[in-house]
Amino acid sequence: MDRISYQGVKGSFSYLTAKRLFNDADIKGFRSFKETYFSVVKGEADYALLPIENTLTEALTGTIDLIIQGDLKIVGSTKTLVEHALLALSGVKLNEIKQVISHPIALAQCTQFLNEHPFLEAVNFYDTAGAAEEVANRNDRSMAAIANREAGKIYGLDVIVDNIQDHVENFTRFVLLSKRETKGKKCALVFVTEHKPGALAEVLNFLAKNEMNLTQIVSRPIVGKPFEYQFYVEIENATIALQDLKVHSLKILGYYDNI
Repeated sequence: MDRISYQGVKGSFSYLTAKRLFNDADIKGFRSFKETYFSVVKGEADYALLPIENTLTEALTGTIDLIIQGDLKIVGSTKTLVEHALLALSGVKLNEIKQVISHPIALAQCTQFLNEHPFLEAVNFYDTAGAAEEVANRNDRSMAAIANREAGKIYGLDVIVDNIQDHVENFTRFVLLSKRETKGKKCALVFVTEHKPGALAEVLNFLAKNEMNLTQIVSRPIVGKPFEYQFYVEIENATIALQDLKVHSLKILGYYDNI
């Protein structure tokens, strides 16, 4: 049986995504992205499922940095629809709530709702479903959580207001990481360009000429080299021609498909 690690607790979007992909697997949650990643490095899990991109809050650089700096490979990618609800103890009314806790990304995705209800104090928490669990454990009628409806069911909370995210088309994309390499039509890589004008443009032109579609590009600082950057890139229709890229350094982070 495969062992799958994810960030968060039961009921989180990561948990729900892991259950959708690996229903019969041994699924275990960890508190941080780093702990989740290193559960595979240490042999505690076979795969790590981590969020890498959201349609509202863009790239999740914490995941990208772990992938760049480590040796695990991306072996799959999937997306999950993110729908947030305001959850509180049974019978609580909206005007009773004073404090709302959730992951900072979830709070950022519900900015409009929070701005429309200025009496709600938004407080960062390490996880959305963990916030729901915390509200249930504290048994405080003045506290609520922002999480998904499933987390409300798991921890016995009522949905006070549903679908409070700023936009309906709110998706988070996850990557599956493993020590095992796979094949696929998509590829992730990180490279450092030559230090000259037009170096990045040359790379992009190379990809275009070889009919490789760029789907994501994120610049990340190089540790130990202040104000120098490397580029994390994901492409479709990846070919062996990647080895011909004229760059200062290149690291393939995995070939994979959507799952």
